[in-house]
Parts: sequence; C-alpha cells; structure tokens
Amino acid sequence: MLPNCPSAFGPQVADRVRHRVARSPVVLQDGRQIAVTVSVGGAFAPQWVRSTPTLWMQRADLQLYRAKNDGRDRVCLEPSAMPQVSAEERACCWQAPTWQDLE
Repeated sequence: MLPNCPSAFGPQVADRVRHRVARSPVVLQDGRQIAVTVSVGGAFAPQWVRSTPTLWMQRADLQLYRAKNDGRDRVCLEPSAMPQVSAEERACCWQAPTWQDLE
C-alpha cells in the first residue's frame, strides 16, 4: 500500500522490494542459505474511484499471477489509467448512504 503516492512511484518501489529480497538469502535452521525471489503484482487506486479493498486485492492478484506466468521474479502492475469503471465501483460512487452507514 502506497497511500497518497503518485502512480509513477509504484514500479520503482515494487522493483526495489524485489531486488532487496533477491539480495537477502534465507538462512535455514541448519545454517544453509537459500536464494529466494519474489513476483510483485499491483493495482492502482485513483482517488476519484471509490471501490472496496477486496476489488483492489483481486486486481493486484491478477497482476501477480501475470508476473508468475511471464517468468517470475518480476513486477507486473495494472496500468495506472483505468478508463473503465466496474459495476461494483459505479455502485460505490452512486449509492446513496443509509442511516446505517452513518452510525
């Protein structure tokens, strides 16, 4: 999560994390070290789009599996400009609040 962060920073931060993990071997209980890598998937949540955390996690998860399918040890992020808004997002934007929401 990178709140209030321009979308241009996302790929840089994700790649730094990926490189840091690759440079840090995991030490097993018997003292052996193993090299590990990570794949990173991410989705952008523009301020103007109101959505649920579950939806953004699903979008990030799709990108994670894309990274794994494309060869692993890489970063795949959803394009920052999402011209389409899902039905769920439209409902979040236009749904009138109820008294229960205000409690």
